[in-house]
Amino acid sequence: MPIATVNDTQLYYEIHGEGEPAVCMGGWGTYCHKDGRGLARGLTDKYQVLVFDYRGVAQSKDNLNIPASMKLFADDLIALLDQLGWKHVHLIGLVGMGCGVAQEVVLSRPDLVRSMVNMGCWSSVDDYLRDQLELFRTVHREVGFYAFQQFVCVYSFLPEFYNQNKHRLLGPGRRVG
Repeated sequence: MPIATVNDTQLYYEIHGEGEPAVCMGGWGTYCHKDGRGLARGLTDKYQVLVFDYRGVAQSKDNLNIPASMKLFADDLIALLDQLGWKHVHLIGLVGMGCGVAQEVVLSRPDLVRSMVNMGCWSSVDDYLRDQLELFRTVHREVGFYAFQQFVCVYSFLPEFYNQNKHRLLGPGRRVG
């Protein structure tokens, strides 16, 4: 279970495959904990793929005194890439948050990035995104943080991982979302 200490937190990460370096980032979920099975078929045949849990998600730690942001998640990834000695990486951002983090990495450290592919992201806010974000806010505000955590987790993780790690994902002091 590789853990890297970066920016006053600990990030869980995995590396799968051989070849050019690539980073695969999802939305609020994670590609970790599946032995690479959640990655696109054939990806690890040609690329050495880094997947990681964002701070506060699954097996990564968090500092609750630091507000979460795409920039913070990108800074964590940049520090992890520097620690691993990875340069000229292919960034693969999937579904919202993964795309936002990839964009922040490109803006902050273009020297690290060879290419970027973002899928499932928005170039501008449309009604769907606005309503989705408002639904998250409504659940958090009207039903409470625990319900918000459950809402995010059941839609973000595979059932096996959720069932095995529910005690670590939900409750006071946990911060998913």
